[in-house]
Amino acid sequence: MTPRFALQERIFQASKDLPAAGLCMHVGRGKSRVVIETAYHLFSRGKIDAVLVVAPNLLHRSFVTDQLPQWAIKGVPTAFTVVFDSTTANTAKVEKEIKRILFSNHGELKWFAISYDGVLTNRGKEIAEQYLKAFRCLIIFDESSRIKNPKAQRTKVCLKLARLAAYKRILNGTLISQSPMDVYTQIQALDPSFWAAYNFGSFAAFRSYFAILKRRQICRAGRQVYFDEITGFRHLDELARLLEKIIFVVNPSEDLELPDLIETVRTFELAPKQRHAYEQLKNELILQLDSNLITVQAAVVLLMRLAQISSGFITGSDGTEVSLGDNPRLDLLKELLADTTEQFVLFTRFNYTAARIQEFLGDKAARLDGSATEAERADILDRFKSGKVQHLITKNSVGGYGLNLQHASNMIHVEQTYSFGDKIQATARILRAGQTKTCYTTTLEASNTVDQHMTKVLGQKEGFSLALLRGLFSA
Repeated sequence: MTPRFALQERIFQASKDLPAAGLCMHVGRGKSRVVIETAYHLFSRGKIDAVLVVAPNLLHRSFVTDQLPQWAIKGVPTAFTVVFDSTTANTAKVEKEIKRILFSNHGELKWFAISYDGVLTNRGKEIAEQYLKAFRCLIIFDESSRIKNPKAQRTKVCLKLARLAAYKRILNGTLISQSPMDVYTQIQALDPSFWAAYNFGSFAAFRSYFAILKRRQICRAGRQVYFDEITGFRHLDELARLLEKIIFVVNPSEDLELPDLIETVRTFELAPKQRHAYEQLKNELILQLDSNLITVQAAVVLLMRLAQISSGFITGSDGTEVSLGDNPRLDLLKELLADTTEQFVLFTRFNYTAARIQEFLGDKAARLDGSATEAERADILDRFKSGKVQHLITKNSVGGYGLNLQHASNMIHVEQTYSFGDKIQATARILRAGQTKTCYTTTLEASNTVDQHMTKVLGQKEGFSLALLRGLFSA
């Protein structure tokens, strides 16, 4: 077992025996190693005999096939158990392996991984509950921002599962992917009584204290509907002091000795046809916002359509994607990749863009999307890591989590992500422990469009995260 870095050692020693703890370690800094070694520590002291890992699709499998073999403690009997997701819910092989695990008692530390989608299936939820009731378990919620929405069924199921575990851990690079409101249910997963102890027994109470709310009204189906809109946040220092009681974060002064990260933005102008379509839709959106005749959901759809136009296409009424002709975004990408011998990870938002990139790169690139089977995914990653293909095309929701791509040092965000968490997760695919080269990330941005607005919004979200983290570091 290689020695831990100073930050890993600090967090391991401080959290290893706690019933509940959050590891807020910037992606690539070794939080998987810390929690795996914590599991073995608890097992060796007779505190647990099983682990349940709940993680996003693909990442849940990577946890037990990549991370676990790397950091498992030699000499400790370990059962590398099955991986369950919504696509394998009823296979005979999975059912047989699950039955073997549930009824075995061989003194092994048992590991079971299930995706967030998997726990939403009836069989997945049932198996997870059986497993937690059969053993003294440590439950790990990896990328715990997936349970940030108090109203989501996924969150409700995960909170119920958490109550059945003896020990609990949440893992994330940042607890805040969208806003400070994200932390409420993630902390509930660790300790359902935590917020009530500070007079925040409901999410409504939590929101009214830490968020600045403005009363708004819209007209829906001929009726005036009133709702509270979040316009800002307050008391962040106080929130940070509460979080430090249960969350461990990586202090920047203790960070790994990673190479430099050089981030650039390359802007371009929309083609005339794009600009005309963009301005028409933008004016429509402004009119609806000014008249209070639009719902939040409808506004989000229009923003997505604006982003599509800036990427060179529109979606027709029948769902087909129609090109707007000249595409300066792809032209700029072609220039950046021309004559280079370096490997690049290319992140897109839309399938349309990924398909167009694949067309002009041909066999120089491999495309990893959500339709890939496990075997196809492994083959694509092997070809990229071995250099058989020069470029990897993927989306934040598919390739932005759980992949170790530190053999590459170049990344292009072809389209802007709307999530701060997604942005830092994507960067950490190349800037992580094991990287030795200076890393370069480039974001392509259409001038005077929603691209630049989202850059500003992402900066604000980063500010919220840093405000909370600064509070934690100052203790």
